[in-house]
Amino acid sequence: FILNIMKLLASLHFSCYFFLVFLSTLLSASQQTFQFNKNGEYTILQFTDLHFCQDGPEKDSKSQELQRKILKWIKPDLVVFSGDAVSGWVTDNAEEFEICYKKFIDPIAEAQIPYAYIFGNHDAEGPLNRHQVAKLDETYPFSVRKHVEGFEGMLDFMIPVYSSKDKHKLAANIWLFDTGSQSCDGFDSSSWGCVKRGALDWYNEKSQEIKEQHGTNIHHIAFLHIPIPEIIDLINTQRVYGVVGEQPNCPVVNNGFFDAVL
Repeated sequence: FILNIMKLLASLHFSCYFFLVFLSTLLSASQQTFQFNKNGEYTILQFTDLHFCQDGPEKDSKSQELQRKILKWIKPDLVVFSGDAVSGWVTDNAEEFEICYKKFIDPIAEAQIPYAYIFGNHDAEGPLNRHQVAKLDETYPFSVRKHVEGFEGMLDFMIPVYSSKDKHKLAANIWLFDTGSQSCDGFDSSSWGCVKRGALDWYNEKSQEIKEQHGTNIHHIAFLHIPIPEIIDLINTQRVYGVVGEQPNCPVVNNGFFDAVL
């Protein structure tokens, strides 16, 4: 009887310890201030089109191992997944989708690095729609989505990064946009998607607020999955370098995103 009591107390002690560690992890993620380091640097690592669960467990494991190696090498302050981390169409079962979703997050959680996730055109082709996937993403401790300001169900959001000398002084802003899947602002359903007009209006409003409150010497960077039409114009009219394994798929409608962010 005494031995059983001791085992129970040991179990309770471990459970309380685990809960406190887990709670500490949650609080550290929620209270984190994004800030340049003392060298004036802030490192963002971008992963895109990982397509977990599309080609089987062996390739998924190789992708995870590559993620771990890159994370150890780069040591980023923030990781951005810019869409299609999961091939949503491979399953119509919500639990199986969550297993696939967790695969690309596991290496990030192990490294305890905050991450931001935006949608591609394949993530929500399964059992969960975009808003449901966003809610799922918010359940992971190192997701920044639930701790920052955004628009329309947090499909589009922004991350402020503060000065290395003053954690209250804005130095940069990271914009993360959802480009949907197909159809740009309701025009031409055969077209690839784009940043929606409502998100552009939100961007214009917020960027103007930043100018008024913090001046014009703020650095900005934006992440989005489906490229804007100007990318095709660039390829067709300018000399470009590198290897093109697949032609960019852009919307046929130009809704002015490039002009808005200039």
